[in-house]
Amino acid sequence: FQFRPLVDSGAFDELALGLMALAEAFHGEGMWERPRHLCLPLVTFPSGHWELPHSVWHLDFPVSNAEEMLGTIRTFVLLEPVEPKGGGTCYVAGAHRVAAALAREAGEVLRSRKVKQKLGREPWFAQLFSEKAIADREQHFMHEAASVRGVDVQVRETVGGAGDVYLMHPAMLHTVATNGRDNPRMMLVESLRSRSAKQ
Repeated sequence: FQFRPLVDSGAFDELALGLMALAEAFHGEGMWERPRHLCLPLVTFPSGHWELPHSVWHLDFPVSNAEEMLGTIRTFVLLEPVEPKGGGTCYVAGAHRVAAALAREAGEVLRSRKVKQKLGREPWFAQLFSEKAIADREQHFMHEAASVRGVDVQVRETVGGAGDVYLMHPAMLHTVATNGRDNPRMMLVESLRSRSAKQ
């Protein structure tokens, strides 16, 4: 697919206005930088199988006191229904709170690689990042209760119906996933940045 002409034509601009309204609900009218064209398309084609990823877990932005400083909101818009195991981005609910605690303890801004190193010292995350097989990764990480540093954590997928929007914390740990369904995963993604956020 060649999406650049579609994006440049402003095809998603009306949708972008809706996302800006959501962003302004967090920090007030006019407090968000608007890129020239919002909403970049992402497609994950069927691969014939799905498994819970162990690699490419990352943060999109450095983290400091991330629970209180929300300079960026990462948005995901589903263009078509996305079923479980259908290529939806996998993320660790609660991971942003753990990352914020690590940054406070370190007394410095932590980039993705450093956060992942520190998380890897926690047994739950160490298993998540490991290629070593456990009895049932899906059951263990997505359905069983777990707590890390007093924070409830669980792997989830960005699934839902066409038009559903996910707002992701900038310090949320996430990764790409294969598409085990029959249809491509069609999604738009964009980062809405606060005017006051450091570049």
